[in-house]
Parts: sequence; structure tokens; C-alpha cells
Amino acid sequence: MTPLEQNNQDIEKIINDIMEANGFRYYYQVAQYFDVSAQTLSGWVKQKKIPPKHFLKYYSDFNQEEPGQPEAFSPDISDSNKNGFVSSRPQKISLNKIYRLLYRNKKIIMGFPLTISLITIVYLFFIAKPIYKTSAVILPTEGTGQNMSGLLGAATQMGMSMPFSMDNEIAWDEIYPEIVGSERLKRIVLQDTFSTHKYGPGIQLQFIIANELDILNKPFHEQQEESSKHLDELIHVNKTRFSSIVNLDVYGFEPEFTAALANRIIDHSGKLQRQYKTNQVNQKRQFLDDRIGVVENEVKTAETNLRIFREQNRHYNKSPSLILQEERLNQELVLQRSLLVTLKSQFEKAKIEEVEKSAMIQVIDEPFIPWEHDFPKRGIILVIATFFGFFGAVILVYAKEYIFEMD
Repeated sequence: MTPLEQNNQDIEKIINDIMEANGFRYYYQVAQYFDVSAQTLSGWVKQKKIPPKHFLKYYSDFNQEEPGQPEAFSPDISDSNKNGFVSSRPQKISLNKIYRLLYRNKKIIMGFPLTISLITIVYLFFIAKPIYKTSAVILPTEGTGQNMSGLLGAATQMGMSMPFSMDNEIAWDEIYPEIVGSERLKRIVLQDTFSTHKYGPGIQLQFIIANELDILNKPFHEQQEESSKHLDELIHVNKTRFSSIVNLDVYGFEPEFTAALANRIIDHSGKLQRQYKTNQVNQKRQFLDDRIGVVENEVKTAETNLRIFREQNRHYNKSPSLILQEERLNQELVLQRSLLVTLKSQFEKAKIEEVEKSAMIQVIDEPFIPWEHDFPKRGIILVIATFFGFFGAVILVYAKEYIFEMD
């Protein structure tokens, strides 16, 4: 039987040979091998005949194949297929076929990740605004409350109640993070002026933030509100659970501006904490002043009562009941005098604290000028973008193959 006569009988084998040898998975690829359309190949399958010139191409490529070469699964011809095309049985997916598929689409595999990488580079270096970060470590001072323990004990013995807790002063390390995050501090900082390369020297922070947020055309109160929210996002403060140390992180769009902003926040927060402490001392001093006046009168009353008792009972030591009464009056006088001494001592200490201007915080690590930006992390983002670009290219290649198969 001549090869041309064999052509009319073994078209299925011919197509399978071509697919197996070239690693094809779809019939449109066989059509490309013959340099014809998929519809033309479908017509050959229906007629069970390949034109001689196309068969000669196959014959010239395969006439030297060894007889023992394994055959691929034979495809079935489906008469019910709407396009009259051949549907293939499931074939094994080999690494060789995957390599051939990716190699045929090497332009997509290489071009798509490269395009994504170039777009990412343009965004990272020319569009994305760099954000710088500086940090500081702060130790707020704490009151021990020991200076009021004597007064509290004496007041308790007298049955008096204090208007505030004097045995344990405010834990300023717990209050400090709240001061930093307070709206009052943010409003103060927003009114400060800063020098930047972008906006020049002596520019108010609220104007800088409003310009960065592009909200200068909005009403003033809206600018102030949004600027305050944005400033809150630039300040991160946290305190470790078992330590008085407070960590302060500040973000900004320029290195020098970021460090200056952190220093202003530390300065103003220290002043506010000092102010809150002064208010507490004022309250304490006012209470002590009022109590000193009351206790002085009580001392005078106790002295008068004891004097009158001794004048009226010159021989009280001969009567047990009079002795007991005299001891009570004398004890009352001693207690009132002791309380008066304690009150006056604490009053003098409160006056000293009121005028004291010492810092309420200690800066362990001062804010530094961050010459390297914290965000965006260009290296990591570029690697991730390139990886997803390659992954997307592979998906695109397989989607393209699937669409051509459907056609």
C-alpha cells in the first residue's frame, strides 16, 4: 500500500503522531503545523483524507521514525460535535509538554513580568511618596506618694476624708501615652511652624498636612479635623506592660521634618504633663491651706477646754473620773497639734512643688534623623511584583491555550 493510500485510512494516526512528536495538546496546533486553519483540519477529519501536498510534509518528517515508537491515545471522531471537530481523550501532562508550551509563549512569559516590574519601578521611584520613621524612648517620672502618707494616717485617726487619694499619686507612665494621643496636644502641635525642603521655612503644620492631603479648598474646621486625624496616624505610642518605658514612633515625608516633629511632640507632651502635675499640686495645696485654718481653730479649742478644766478642777488627780477626763482633753490637744504640724509640713512641700519646673519625662533615646525611608520597601515590593507577574503570565498562557481550543 502506497503512503498516499495509507493516508486515506490512518488520518487519526497521522494527527496523533504529529501531536505526540511535537508535544501538542490541541488540534488547532496540528492545523498550525500544516499551515492551515482549524476548520480546514476539521474538514480533513470528516473526509478522512489529507491533501497530498500536506501529507508529503508529514511523510517527510515521519518516514524515518522507528517502527517501535510508542503511539499516543487515538482520538475519537464525534459526529455530534457542532463544529465537526475532533475531541481528544485526556493525555498525560509531561514536563516536556509544559516546557514546549512555555517556550512557544516565551514572549508572554518574559514580557509580562518585565512589564509589571517596570510599572512597579516607576511607581516606587517616581509616584509613591516615601515615608520616614523616627523613634524615641521615654521614661515618665512617677510619684511615690510617700510624702502624704503621714498626713493620711493622721487624717484617718481624726475621722477625716480626703478629697483625693494622697497615698498613691498618679502613675504618670500610664498617663503619658494618653497625653500624647490627646486632641489637645494635636491642636497645639498643628499650630507649630516647621521648616521643610518642600514647603520652605516657618510653615504651619496644619497647612503642610492640609496641602499633603489636598484639602486646602475645604472649610477651615474640616481642614483642622482631617489634619488632626492625619497627625494621629503619624504618631504611634506604646508602653510595655511591666515597664515604665514608653516607645514613641513618628512618621513624616522628610527626614529632618520627621525628627523635628518628634521633638516637638516630646516637648509639648512634657509641658502638658507638667501642667497636669501642677494642677494636682494646686488642688493639694488648696486643701492643705483650708485644713490648716480649721485645725488651728481646733487646737485653740482643745487648749481652751484643757485650761478651763484644770482651772475648775485643781485637785483632779484625787478623782479617777477627773483624771480620765483630763487625759482625754490632753490627748485631743496632742493629736490636734500633731495634725497641725503635719499639715504645715505638707503645705510647704506643696508650695515648693507648685513652683518647681523640673521635667516630668526623661528622654532615654532622642529622635534621630531617618535618612532611609521606612515605606515603601522597594526591594521587597519589586520581588513580589515580579513573582506575581510571572505567575500571571503562566495563567495567561494557559488561558490563551484554552480559548484557542474552544475555538
